[in-house]
Amino acid sequence: MLLLHVVAILLAVNAKDSGGSSPARPTVNPLTIPVYLLDEKAKPLPPSAFPKGLLVDLGVIAGQIGGTPQVTVQRLNVNRRGEIQVDFALLIAQSAKYAALFQDPGKDANTLSPAGTRFARISTIASDDSDELSRGASNVVVFWDMRSNSSVVAYYCDRPCTLRGSASISDLNVHSPTPGLAWLGTKKNQRGLYVSKLVQNPAIALVIVPVRAIELVEPTAFSGRQ
Repeated sequence: MLLLHVVAILLAVNAKDSGGSSPARPTVNPLTIPVYLLDEKAKPLPPSAFPKGLLVDLGVIAGQIGGTPQVTVQRLNVNRRGEIQVDFALLIAQSAKYAALFQDPGKDANTLSPAGTRFARISTIASDDSDELSRGASNVVVFWDMRSNSSVVAYYCDRPCTLRGSASISDLNVHSPTPGLAWLGTKKNQRGLYVSKLVQNPAIALVIVPVRAIELVEPTAFSGRQ
């Protein structure tokens, strides 16, 4: 199930449920977002130790949760303070432009209702001048909610919609009550299932972490710069 790769595997600690509230809308645009680069022990590096020419690409995956982005919407330089500036107005506009009817080719397919809803997921990719990030262990690049200390996935839908899916390792039943950008977080319940819920008003950061270190991430990693 594609959800496993793009949502469930990104679990760190907890995610908060937004209940019946509307999806988060950025109140400042462009928004300055901190970037955290973690080592293989899931410890954050200071911005002075970031690879030279560190870039973050935000793209649009049309009509699917997982897959390859059809277009890069923003290519963002990480500044000396370890920050990027995200233009959410542009991100939402481009998501609306490239959104497509939902399709999930996974074995345990997710579904989106009502029929005719156009959907897009925001992709996150990091690179640097020397390709240091692409050598050695593979890295995962995710949006992070600083309030709930969990990874979140940003997606767009052109109308109120419900995203559903089920499998032996995850449970997905999320209603987005308004069109536009929404944030999907996950948490692990007592039965070991990854449960996905809408997150309202996340305090967004961007985290780059080796795949092997994901389960080592602790909330205190993002309490401040070293």
